[in-house]
Amino acid sequence: MPNVIATSSGTFSGWTVATLSGGTLQYTLPPGVTQYAIAYYCQNNETIFEASTSDTVKPSLGCFPNNTATNVTFSYDVHNIAGATQARIDVVNGSNAATSGAQASVTGNYTFAPPFSVPAGNDDIMVKALDNSGDVLGAHIFRAQSISSGNTYPLTPLSSSETTTLQSVGASNAPSGWTLTYLGGIILADGSRFFMPDFSGSYAIPAASQVQPGDYFFAGAQASPANNSSLTAAVVTANAPPASVSLVAPFSYVGPTPADDPAFAFSYSGAFSVNGTIVYQVSMQWGTNSLGVTATKSAVGSNPSIKVPNLAATSSLFPNLPSGGVNVNWTAYVVDETPLDLTGAVLPPNFSTQITGAVGAYTAP
Repeated sequence: MPNVIATSSGTFSGWTVATLSGGTLQYTLPPGVTQYAIAYYCQNNETIFEASTSDTVKPSLGCFPNNTATNVTFSYDVHNIAGATQARIDVVNGSNAATSGAQASVTGNYTFAPPFSVPAGNDDIMVKALDNSGDVLGAHIFRAQSISSGNTYPLTPLSSSETTTLQSVGASNAPSGWTLTYLGGIILADGSRFFMPDFSGSYAIPAASQVQPGDYFFAGAQASPANNSSLTAAVVTANAPPASVSLVAPFSYVGPTPADDPAFAFSYSGAFSVNGTIVYQVSMQWGTNSLGVTATKSAVGSNPSIKVPNLAATSSLFPNLPSGGVNVNWTAYVVDETPLDLTGAVLPPNFSTQITGAVGAYTAP
C-alpha cells in the first residue's frame, strides 16, 4: 500500500491528499474538467499519473510487491541439453523477479542468500540451459511453485527434448551508425515474463511441451548512439512469436533547466505507426530515490510539457525533490502504445509500442 496518495485535476496546479477505501480511490472532478492526476509514494519511489477521462476512468495503479523470500535453494540439472555449459534460474511473480545469473556448471545448487532474494508466494520458475555465449539452448518452466524462506527446492532435470528454437527479429528504420540490441521471450498466462535473447538478433522459443494455453510471446529492438544519450525502441506481443518491429525517429532533447520542480518539454515531430495512445514519460533518480511521471497526450495538450511538482508541500509523507547540488539522472520518453499500459510491469496480450527518448543528468540547484 502507498505511504501517501494525492490527487489533482485541470491544470494540475493544486494537489489534495486522498485516502483509499478497500484498495480503491474514488474522487469527483469539477464540472467541465476532464483532466485528472494521481500521485502516490511507496518504497522510495514516487509515481504520478496524468490522464483524461477519454483515456480511462479506472486506471490500475499501485506499488510493486515487496514480498520476498531469502535463503532459498534450487537444485538444477541441464546436462541433457546438447551444447549446454551453463545454467540459469529465473524466478518470477508478476512484476517481481530474480535471477541466479549464469552458473558455470550444468548441474548443482544455487542459493538466493542475503542480500539477494526471490519473490515469495506462487512463483513461476524457468531453468535455462546456456552455451558459452549465454544463448538459451533449452528451458523448462515450473509453474505456480509455492516458495518460502529457508527451503530447498529440487527442480526436475531438463530432458533432451526441451531444446529451444530460434526466432529472428527484424528492426526497420534504425538510425545509421546506431547500435541495435534485441529482446524477446515468453509471457505466461499469469503475466510472468521470461527474457530469452540469444544476443545475435534472435530470441529463443521454448519447446512446445512448455507452452500452455494463454501463454504468448514478445519481441523488440532498441537502437542507441555511441554516447547513449538517446534511444528509439519498439516492442510487440502476439500469440505467435513476433518476427519484426518498426522504430521511429529519435527524440532529441538536452533536458530540463535544473530547478526544484523541473519542467520537461516534449517537442517531437516524428511519425508513429502504432496509432494508439500517445504518452509522455519522465523519470528522475537521485540517491536511493526515484520519481516517475506518465502523462497522456490528452492530459497535457498539443504542446506537451511535464512540470514535476514537489508534493512535499502537500504532505510531508512525500519526499522533497532533490536540491543543494545533488546529482539527478533523468529520462524523457515519447511513447505510442496500444492498449494503454500504465505500469509496464506486465506487457499485455496483443500489445504494440514505439518509444523514443533522451537520457541525461543535471545538478539540482
